[in-house]
Amino acid sequence: MNDVFDIAHDKIGEWEGGREHFNPETNMWTAYDDVIGGNIPTAGPGITGQIGGQDIQIGQQYPADAVKDEYRKRMQGDYNWLASNVGNSWVDLNPNQQASVMSLLHNVGSGALGKSKAFEHLKGGNLEGFAHEAFDPTVGFVKAGGKVVKGLQNRRGKEKDLFFTDMAENAFN
Repeated sequence: MNDVFDIAHDKIGEWEGGREHFNPETNMWTAYDDVIGGNIPTAGPGITGQIGGQDIQIGQQYPADAVKDEYRKRMQGDYNWLASNVGNSWVDLNPNQQASVMSLLHNVGSGALGKSKAFEHLKGGNLEGFAHEAFDPTVGFVKAGGKVVKGLQNRRGKEKDLFFTDMAENAFN
């Protein structure tokens, strides 16, 4: 399971964006407005809602350790949600595939993923069907506000590549 978290942590941090809001000199993240997601206050690698029990406020600074702890807690929650809701198909996935699905879940949320055709395919073990419904640049999770977003198409393409990366290959390239 640590492989899954290491891969997911690396890839979500890379794909989510927001790194320009981190100040290494102060070791602080500054919350920003995620306009693609609908003007949502966001900190670190796509964390919305709360950090440490406090609502995220645009412009507010958050210690890197607090953001990292929240991120790790959410990744564990995502993993647990998937393990509980996907069923036996989840344990049959390799760590790259699990990390790819965790990235998708982190980005779109359990409500959207859980109600999707992609999720039905995943639960049924139809990996090709899942990949098409989840990652395809026209039918996958590529829209925000009803419009196709190039950045989401790019992310879905990277998630698809990771999903089909064999564990014998280096997922960190």
